[in-house]
Amino acid sequence: MVRCSAPDWDDLLAYTAPKTVSVRHKWVGIVYYVTLIAIVGYVVGYEIIMKKGYTKFDMLAGSVRATLQPPNMSALAPIDSLTYCTQSAHANATKQPLDCVSWDPTLTSQSEANSLLIGTRVTRRLQRRNVKCSETAYGCAPWTTSDADSTSVYVGDVEHSTVLLQHAVMAHSALSGSSDEATGLDSFGRRPAAVIKGGGADVTTVPCGSPDNPQKAMCGGARGDLLTVAELLRAAAVDLDALSNSTNKQQKPETIRHAGVALVLTVHYQAGAVVYGDGPKCDAAQFGANSAEIRRNSAHLRVCEISL
Repeated sequence: MVRCSAPDWDDLLAYTAPKTVSVRHKWVGIVYYVTLIAIVGYVVGYEIIMKKGYTKFDMLAGSVRATLQPPNMSALAPIDSLTYCTQSAHANATKQPLDCVSWDPTLTSQSEANSLLIGTRVTRRLQRRNVKCSETAYGCAPWTTSDADSTSVYVGDVEHSTVLLQHAVMAHSALSGSSDEATGLDSFGRRPAAVIKGGGADVTTVPCGSPDNPQKAMCGGARGDLLTVAELLRAAAVDLDALSNSTNKQQKPETIRHAGVALVLTVHYQAGAVVYGDGPKCDAAQFGANSAEIRRNSAHLRVCEISL
């Protein structure tokens, strides 16, 4: 015999509720609140503020190029004002004067990946056939050089040459779909003039390619940031006629114009503007044997390691 019973409505409509316990213990409370504050500080202070966790980051690819343009022959400084030239009527012996030339920049400058060599002194060496060696001789140098067959000259008025800096950055993802004017990550479109900051005076470049540039006549058809070598040196607080740490064969200090100098120029993008900052000076040892050999044979103002 089966007995039927009514459902228990208390069981059918039952629900669960959390139970709150108040822990009245000061040391346990200290541990609890310190841990809570540390978690909040890590998330807000480190992840959000310091690491900018609210921002989407993307990998960028960039390139930088620098080219040299010599001054017009009609705009060269008078030879008598160049006291480091032997042709000058006011040649100064303390500046180690040499003959000055106005050669084509293809002979006195060299553009490399992210760097630019600007010749200040050029040395020509004549190689002579070694008559002691036959054409098939082993262990005998077929060509010889001597100091008597070398001639050194300065590139006259190199300070009035102009340097054109060009750079651009692009993203690999959808972020690259924005316009140049919106991102400002190049030196070609409409933009304010860039500023070079270094150990000397701040220098403002000419923004070539910007339609509203009042000095665009100086740029010709070029696009980028234009400045003179003199302005670059002024920003870096470098005087080419000052003594360097290099010495000649007589163990006497050489001028920077004679020995050369290396400068580091870094491109910084700041809210649509461009700022060129300085870095530590670099020497020939940083560029390997080939560059060191170039420095021994010819002095250069080297703008090296232009990086993004």
